[in-house]
Amino acid sequence: MRTNLVFKFFSIILCYFLAGLMQTAGAVTYVTPAYAIAVGDTLEVPQPLQMADPEDEFLPFDSPDTPQPELNDTLDVEEPRQTGAGFMLDTRVEYSAKDSIPFDIKNQIVHLYGDADMKYGDIHLTAAYILIDFRKKELFASGMPDTLGQLQGNPVFVEGIQSFESLELRYNFETRKGRTIQVLTEEADGYMHGDVVKIMESKEIHVSHGKYTTCDNPEPHFHISFQRAKIIPNDKIISSLAFLTIEGVRTPLFLPFGFFPNKRGQASGILIPSYGEATNRGFYLENGGFY
Repeated sequence: MRTNLVFKFFSIILCYFLAGLMQTAGAVTYVTPAYAIAVGDTLEVPQPLQMADPEDEFLPFDSPDTPQPELNDTLDVEEPRQTGAGFMLDTRVEYSAKDSIPFDIKNQIVHLYGDADMKYGDIHLTAAYILIDFRKKELFASGMPDTLGQLQGNPVFVEGIQSFESLELRYNFETRKGRTIQVLTEEADGYMHGDVVKIMESKEIHVSHGKYTTCDNPEPHFHISFQRAKIIPNDKIISSLAFLTIEGVRTPLFLPFGFFPNKRGQASGILIPSYGEATNRGFYLENGGFY
């Protein structure tokens, strides 16, 4: 009896002891996760969202305080040209250039550099370089080499309905005569080349060592060559003894003189023949005649 009481007493004490151990273990288990988050976890804890200030509003895109994107202007802006004017024989001379216009006051000479342009009455001249001598009443024009050494800006002379391009040009305003070298002009539905060309007061053009062709190549594949020729604007072209030349080779075909109509619009005259090559005929001329 006494032994049972002792056994029950120890049993009760053991139960309380085990209950205390279980409560202690539960407490440790509860704090362990918090300790791990505070010490070992390196992940950032997200911050709570903050409400935007109602007075802080977005600025419109076109607001002056809003940075605007830079827009690159791809259009080429034409550079301003230098201009000038004077009088020659009571007629106004207007000129301009892109680069510079130095003026020699003592000798009354104007130099036009870079895309030069001059107008005098019905005369219009463009070139890379133009010199105007107001004292001698003369002008000189020529092309100029570019950065690669290639000649560019050859003179283009226009007077009334007559126009031509040359390597260089000299012209006298008082006598209305000029002299050019290496001339190319479009005449009589074709192209006239001349080593030396003189512009007369009557506006006739005298050509020395020239050639006439319908080929638009700077070095024509075929042409009629002659020693001398006269171009009467809007009338005719007359030449001396003329030879047919193909690919730089003069053929036995020749004319004692050449005559080509040079009128604008429809007119009667000689049809310049064209040449060709065929396997069954060889070289040939066709479409020549008079109409």
